[in-house]
Amino acid sequence: MRIYMQCPICDTTKKERIIQLRETITDWIYAEPLQQLIELYNGKIPENYSFSEYIDWLKQFAERWDYRKKQANGGERWKISNAEMEVIHGKKIMEAAKGLGMCDRTEITMVPDYILPLGGARAANHDRVQMTKKLIDSLLLANKKIVALTGFREINEIEREYTDPYAPNAKTEFDVMNASLEDEFALNTFYQDEDLTNTNIFLQSAIRKYDDTYNQCKVYSIAAPSSDLTRRANSMDTFEFFMKKFRVHEKAKILLITSCIYVPFQLMKFMELAIKKNIQVDCIGVDLSIGGKSSLQAVNYLQEIKGTIDAIWKLKELYFA
Repeated sequence: MRIYMQCPICDTTKKERIIQLRETITDWIYAEPLQQLIELYNGKIPENYSFSEYIDWLKQFAERWDYRKKQANGGERWKISNAEMEVIHGKKIMEAAKGLGMCDRTEITMVPDYILPLGGARAANHDRVQMTKKLIDSLLLANKKIVALTGFREINEIEREYTDPYAPNAKTEFDVMNASLEDEFALNTFYQDEDLTNTNIFLQSAIRKYDDTYNQCKVYSIAAPSSDLTRRANSMDTFEFFMKKFRVHEKAKILLITSCIYVPFQLMKFMELAIKKNIQVDCIGVDLSIGGKSSLQAVNYLQEIKGTIDAIWKLKELYFA
């Protein structure tokens, strides 16, 4: 059995949407796979806690799964690796991740107005653009807007073996995403509006609009500025920049395309905007026919479970505290 969280439908009131949001979160945080993980890591699930109290407890408990902090000083996800616990119990952890909808959510639940391939590291940009194309081809989608979301993150040398085949001169994630779009959709000419005046690369931005279309779908690429001058743009920065620049209308349907491991996290991150702006959001991952067999380890899934719990906690603070 898989637990897939869903965005509340937008053809209803905000109050009813928040009730639906609580229901889908409840299904996930009380799911048997998560309960089993907690017990595996010697957690004692509290009894008689309220919904809010339980999420607070979960957030604190999940700090033990912050391997980016413990192993990589808050650095990139590819710098973390299995410790003894994850080696011994890797199979159980992976089964729990599957049950929590982190391995195979590749089918859409609605026909979108906007398709947003999200930027990422190593082969992620190209894989997610390929998934976008496959979706358009297989479902015969037309007259949609494809808007790739990235920032000006500099490409690490460890990524070059993944990006050089199609983006050999790329300096930033924005460059890699653009090369991916141009490669998959046979795009040539474009207009680009840039704000590169700030000397801090984290605060720079760009919007590229391609003259060519694919199956009558317009194609854009965004590099969003960060809301914090000390770090690169994060998911919420790119989401908000997109919403502002494209003036997304109420009840619009937005599809996020990421890697399967990040689906619950990205869906919960976008949920604040979905409720606030009364829009519908869906999120899917890249299927195995594109990404191939995953090289991710158990530790990576625990890290993203922790991230999902953090995103749920923020929603709790907004709507359920």
